[in-house]
Amino acid sequence: MWRKTANSREEMPDGSMIQDRDPLTAPSTRRNPVLADVFNRLGYMERKGSGFGKIIGGYEFQINYNETKRPSFRSDRYQFTVVMPNLNYNRIQNVPQNNLKNPLDIQILNMINKNNKISTEKMAMTLGISSKTVKRHIKEMDMVQFIGRGSNGHWEIQKKEKRKMIKILFICHGNICRSTMAEYVMKDLVKKANLESSFYIDSAGTSNEEEGNPVHYGTQNKLREEGIPCGNHRARQITRRDYEEYDYLIGMEQWNIRNINRIIRKDPEHKVHLLLEYSNQPRDIADPWYTGNFDATYADVKEGCEAFLQYLVENEPIY
Repeated sequence: MWRKTANSREEMPDGSMIQDRDPLTAPSTRRNPVLADVFNRLGYMERKGSGFGKIIGGYEFQINYNETKRPSFRSDRYQFTVVMPNLNYNRIQNVPQNNLKNPLDIQILNMINKNNKISTEKMAMTLGISSKTVKRHIKEMDMVQFIGRGSNGHWEIQKKEKRKMIKILFICHGNICRSTMAEYVMKDLVKKANLESSFYIDSAGTSNEEEGNPVHYGTQNKLREEGIPCGNHRARQITRRDYEEYDYLIGMEQWNIRNINRIIRKDPEHKVHLLLEYSNQPRDIADPWYTGNFDATYADVKEGCEAFLQYLVENEPIY
């Protein structure tokens, strides 16, 4: 489900239509001001205003929020409707949240970066967890400190020793179809996860048959169809030096793996892997240069890249 729609048999107190107004300044009439104050202290509603700001603000602090996923409001004489897009639609799911590298820590850091005066209570409401849990995660992230006291204080993220980028080289036979598709799909995934600074991603081939040629038009068309940017990569053959330069050498099929090992000769650091070995169904990815089915190849590449990124988030020092 990509969104949630809620309806209420209510209208704006002054009879106006909410879609014609700025939801951040729309007024509200409290039937019971005392009860409203109690609920405000509990964090369930705003002391003044309509509460739209709380809904919108909660979305804007999420790491995968963008303007296309902004909650929308509309009303007529008979009902009031709120549409709340699912921020996790088409996102990597089931990433464990039990260590410093997990997405919850990244979301907390993202909120602090956006507003260094945000309270732990506000973070907790936004994330749907307790403030005690937020404080525990912040304590474990020793790079975060609160300077000052109360509303006059602010958060600071201490600069730590720069971590080495994770360098990934996707590899297929000619470096014009599958490996380039994986390169740009993975780049798109890490960008959407706000992890671009943690990765260097490229691709190559085991042969020199296509050396210097651009990305295959079938791959370009499929990436364009999926809304994924495709750069100006030119095919090249892998070398033994690539083994020293990259942390992961990812092949598309067993034939690629055999040719990679033939070129690098030894893999003492266990850097060579099959992309779909990270998925629940390890298998080869068919070469669309022969099959002509770029849709099937894209589905396999996307599955593999999502699973691979999940593995990296769990096992590498990413934040």
